[in-house]
Amino acid sequence: MRNPLLDRFRGNGDNDQEAHRPAQPAPSEKSAASGADEAQLTERRLLAARLRGEQLPNTDQPPGLATADQNKKEPPLTAARVGTLAEQRIQAAIEEGMFDNLDGAGQPLNLYDDMHIPSDMRMAFRLMKGQNLGAPWVEPQRDYERQLGRYLVWRKNINARWASASPAEQDELRAELALRIKAINNLIHSLNALVPTDTLRVGLLVYERELHFLET
Repeated sequence: MRNPLLDRFRGNGDNDQEAHRPAQPAPSEKSAASGADEAQLTERRLLAARLRGEQLPNTDQPPGLATADQNKKEPPLTAARVGTLAEQRIQAAIEEGMFDNLDGAGQPLNLYDDMHIPSDMRMAFRLMKGQNLGAPWVEPQRDYERQLGRYLVWRKNINARWASASPAEQDELRAELALRIKAINNLIHSLNALVPTDTLRVGLLVYERELHFLET
């Protein structure tokens, strides 16, 4: 009479269990087909991600190298790199036809659009436009631009001969610089009081910063 516990200790029981264990069925063609569909779906997702400009992991590298690449810092987002990424995405969108058949395509621009003008000033602007008059800040802005251009030419000339100037001459140039900055800042104050939005405002000149430009 066989003792099952003794047979299992000797290793015979495991052989009997393996002999009576049912055979595993072979993978069906349906499973293989589903695997192929999954691969195609993954490939389409990767292609869509490339068109969107997303950075994809490199699956061809060994796991160790992939981990090392992931630990590397991304390059700084400079203005040139932003422009390059934007151009790539725009070009990909053009190739995909995302800019085709847009609303208003081929139609002339509305040059009389005053949506950026404050509502309480639109009537006055329309009256001035009907009389071929410009906005009230146009002439002050032109005056400011003329004065600023003259100042920049003066600053460049003084910078060229600053090192050869005597201490007394440098003191006189510093005083002249303060007067020129004060005159331009007065024009800026007048201009900023007339413009309707903050985007049209002009920043004031700072004496210390202008003096640094003059001396270096």
